[in-house]
Amino acid sequence: ISLSSEHDAVIVNSEGKICQTFNLHTGRVNAVDVSNDNNFIATASSDKTIIIWYFNSIKKEYDYYNTLTWHRDTVWSVSFSKFRISVLSTSNDSTVITGSINNEVSDNATFPNDKQYCYAEFSKTNHGLIAECYDYKNKEFNKNYIVSHVDNPTYNPWLENRTLVLIHGVDGFRFHSFVFSPDEDYFIYVQKNKTYLADTKLVFDSDRSSVSNLIELNGSNHFFTSDGKFIIAIEGNTFRTYFVDVEEIYKNCIKR
Repeated sequence: ISLSSEHDAVIVNSEGKICQTFNLHTGRVNAVDVSNDNNFIATASSDKTIIIWYFNSIKKEYDYYNTLTWHRDTVWSVSFSKFRISVLSTSNDSTVITGSINNEVSDNATFPNDKQYCYAEFSKTNHGLIAECYDYKNKEFNKNYIVSHVDNPTYNPWLENRTLVLIHGVDGFRFHSFVFSPDEDYFIYVQKNKTYLADTKLVFDSDRSSVSNLIELNGSNHFFTSDGKFIIAIEGNTFRTYFVDVEEIYKNCIKR
């Protein structure tokens, strides 16, 4: 499936032939996503709406299902959750919203509304949300990430008494780079040109002022291996490998 200059979106087969077109939006379509089971398609548009399409097994094509109307301005992105029919979207109205394909908005995903969001997605375990925002300074666009997770205990003023809370770093909620481990027990983030390995579930001090950093990492472009046991980074002309030995890390933290 792809966006099209002549249609809202199209499904194209392996031979390049258009199998189905989608033409219900009144504005430009900016994003499209397919549910994990392929039963639903979502198209996000400048007409402030998201249209949900369902696969009609009798007709063997997608039919109109519902229109999501929870945004007040251009919708930039739309993403399905991995394990249930939930939708996550960003808009020019400075909101990141989750809800159902039945146009029901969740009350647990409010992000700060003073940012310009361009994209958001569910984390792989479906326990977190990763939103991309940007600002324009010194004639340059700067992209940052704001992340929320059910297992992170950080207090924040936007999500009091709600399920999801924002993850905090050494310099606030915005990260220049952010990567979860495969099990999402840990994450790597960059702030102020420094890179840290942090614990998602670490219990904070009573004043909630501590940051869940375990160690500072050298190099750049860090990522976890698929088993989560190693971190790979680029350092100069070589690769640097960190073994994620959490017990040893904790011992060193206690000694300090």
